[in-house]
Amino acid sequence: MLEQKANCVSCRQDFVPKIQSEWATKGVRRHYFACPHCGVQYTSRYVSRAIQSRQMKIRIRRKKIKNLAKGDIENIERLSAEIEKLAAENKKEMQELRGLLEGVS
Repeated sequence: MLEQKANCVSCRQDFVPKIQSEWATKGVRRHYFACPHCGVQYTSRYVSRAIQSRQMKIRIRRKKIKNLAKGDIENIERLSAEIEKLAAENKKEMQELRGLLEGVS
């Protein structure tokens, strides 16, 4: 897999991000990477237990779709719709968490 590089807005140096995580608040983990040259941190996302639960449900549904026969359109469409709904809920909650924790809307 090709390594993606990031460019620090502070020191302008290129680097390969190494994702780390820490507890931002009770029940919410902050995933981030830091510039190895100047230490500036970039938050990639916040994840709560509810988001983790929905991510697991998405993985399970994707696995079910993979195991269904290609002709089983009805179940594939149903599971796909469930995945879209769960993903939209995660996106909304992640945006809300970012707003609460960073003061960004």
